[in-house]
Amino acid sequence: MSTPVLSNNFHEHKERHIMLDLETLGVTPGSVICSLAAVEFDIQTGQTLKTFYERIGIQSCLDSGLTVTGDTLTWWMQQSRAARVEVYGDNRKPLRDVLNGFSNFLQSIDGDRRNLRIYGNSSDFDCSILASAYQAMKLPIPWMFYGTRCVRTISSLFPEIKKSTKFEGTLHNPLDDCLHQVKYLCATIKKLQTI
Repeated sequence: MSTPVLSNNFHEHKERHIMLDLETLGVTPGSVICSLAAVEFDIQTGQTLKTFYERIGIQSCLDSGLTVTGDTLTWWMQQSRAARVEVYGDNRKPLRDVLNGFSNFLQSIDGDRRNLRIYGNSSDFDCSILASAYQAMKLPIPWMFYGTRCVRTISSLFPEIKKSTKFEGTLHNPLDDCLHQVKYLCATIKKLQTI
């Protein structure tokens, strides 16, 4: 009797890793998102691939029912001038346009959302807040619920790696934050593979 052949292409699936970072006006799902960035990366080598970065109009978020907290506004006022551009700068797009653009970005990486692994710092911040924005706009969330990953959890295994990784760019610029997180996440995973 012959061995049955799997026909569901299971072994052809390849995980695609995407680092996500948001700048927001709150810390819980339903908060206004000021900017969104993502970086596709090779988890074994740390090589960065496709990137996504957009600023979002605050009024379009408010119009969709997203909210602002006073504590977060106060926190932003204490950040550098360069960082505050993420909240108050120009060149912003409506929330719906950015979400559709991000969905298209993920689709361009892999048409099968089951293969997407979305990393947030932590997953219950970036991933949850972004998912709630999709829900507010009645748009489909472009990743599977089991595809989220937590950078904070992984990096806590060797905290000295994150501490020693030099930051390049502007703190709280989400694209720069993504690139930094990719560096220390991949270095931590490399370390884990040696033990």
